[in-house]
Amino acid sequence: MQPTVGVPALARHRGSCGYSLKPNTRRCGAPATVHLLVYSHSWGLVSLSSCNDHEEFARSSGELLGAHRFAAACGHPQARWCPFPHDPTKSECVAPALMAS
Repeated sequence: MQPTVGVPALARHRGSCGYSLKPNTRRCGAPATVHLLVYSHSWGLVSLSSCNDHEEFARSSGELLGAHRFAAACGHPQARWCPFPHDPTKSECVAPALMAS
């Protein structure tokens, strides 16, 4: 059975792995190491934060559109997913509040 994307996470910033065996159950909570953007047929565009142990599950939860190492801006409420203009297969997250400093 292929994993699916569950219910949306809380709106607050999270730097931890969001994997859980079933929706509405305890999440992994390990530090996130990778940030993925997938298209899920049930949820549309979904941003996933994952630890190394659960990256494979996150990658298989929908059509993978992009991925990069988890950084300070990832998961920030105002962050935007930004593909690199010269290489759209690479990306990073940029948050306006972090850019001003």
